[in-house]
Amino acid sequence: MITIAVANNKGGVGKTTTAQNLAAALGRYFKKRVLICDLDPQANLTSGAGIKSGVVLDCGDFILGDDFDKIVKKEVSENVDLLPASGFLVNKEGAIKQLGNFPFTFRIKLKKISDFYDYVIIDCPPAIGDLTRLALCASDRYLIPLEAEAYAYEGLAKFVQFADEIKEVNSFLKNGWVLATRFNPKSNRNLSKQIIDKTHEQLGEMVLSTYIRDNSALSAAQLMGKDIFVFEEKANGAADYKALASEVLEKLKIGNG
Repeated sequence: MITIAVANNKGGVGKTTTAQNLAAALGRYFKKRVLICDLDPQANLTSGAGIKSGVVLDCGDFILGDDFDKIVKKEVSENVDLLPASGFLVNKEGAIKQLGNFPFTFRIKLKKISDFYDYVIIDCPPAIGDLTRLALCASDRYLIPLEAEAYAYEGLAKFVQFADEIKEVNSFLKNGWVLATRFNPKSNRNLSKQIIDKTHEQLGEMVLSTYIRDNSALSAAQLMGKDIFVFEEKANGAADYKALASEVLEKLKIGNG
């Protein structure tokens, strides 16, 4: 089982969209068994997967020791299950941090269900904090969605530094990847291309060749509680996230990065 944290300390960069649709592509087209974990108290991944209300137990309860089968939501997409979030998750951070095996608590819990899934994808909150630390300590890789604009780029270096610090205690965590979102290299927005080119110069192979184009169908799909492939399989966003899943699998296969 391979665990990937989707994280960025800046919000609004396509983090939750990426977690949901990367998982959906792995399940739908590559027949992988995937668990997505919503570790963001805003619970956008949970609502985007069609669960708008009624979450009593959430991902925090799983970390704290509640039974997985009581919490998990089955088949939110083809071959994809969900550990949901709720607004109460923020109130559980303190109790999680007090656990004796923090910050490896989540890794230990996930190991117990490793026979059931090929991949776990964790949607992190848009912050460098205890929940993101917990996710990175549970992960083998991390994926940073980067919107091609100045402020997002400025935050990237800070997050990579944070991840490097985590790697010192989590020997399983390898180099992460950077995914350009809302990006079109043929656009006249020269600043966007300059930012991606500069990121390439600094981070090299960490920057994926796949990019996600700006596509209104992605937002519309989330509002409807569906992944992009169910909502509009011929949309640009569907093609891009299928390509992302393919590239991620290839990099994991050859151990690149």
